[in-house]
Amino acid sequence: RFAMVTGFASALLFQPFNMFWGPIFKELGGEVWWFGFLWIGVALASGVGSKWVGNISNASGKTLGIVFLVVGIPMLLASLSSNIFVVMVGFLFHEIGRGGVSPVIFSLTNRDNHDNASRTTANSIRSSARTIGAAIGLVTFGLLTEVVSPLQTWAISAVSIIVLAVFCFRRKD
Repeated sequence: RFAMVTGFASALLFQPFNMFWGPIFKELGGEVWWFGFLWIGVALASGVGSKWVGNISNASGKTLGIVFLVVGIPMLLASLSSNIFVVMVGFLFHEIGRGGVSPVIFSLTNRDNHDNASRTTANSIRSSARTIGAAIGLVTFGLLTEVVSPLQTWAISAVSIIVLAVFCFRRKD
C-alpha cells in the first residue's frame, strides 16, 4: 500500500514540472534551441539518480524520503528564483531525485512479495495508481494556473513533495 500511495502522490505532484518547464524557461529568457541541450542534462541527471539508488541494497521509506527531498528542495529553490540559470540548475538537480523514484517504488512493491501472481497484481496496481495520479495532476495543476503562475505551481508542488518526504520518513519499515 505504501508504494501505491507514494507512487500515486509522486506522479500527481510531478506534473507541474513536466508541464511548465518549457514555458517557464522561455518566459525567463531561454532560447528555444536551449531545450534540446537541456534534455541532455535531464537524461544524464536522471541516469545519475537511477544509478545512485541502484547502489542502495535495502530500499525503505527513508530511502524514498531522501529521494523526494532531492526532488522537492531544488524545485522549491528554483520556483523562488527569477534567474534562468538558478531555475535551470534546480530543475536539473531535481531530475537526479526523479531518476531514483521509480526504482525505489518498484523495489518497495516487490521486496516482500515472493509469490509471482500477487507480485504481478501488485505491479499492475502500482502502475495504474501512478497513471491515475499523473492524469489527476495534469488536470489539477493545469487548472491551478488559472489562479497562480506556473512558477507558483512549481512551489506548491515542491512543498507538497517535501511533505510527502516527511510522510516517508515517519513510516515504520
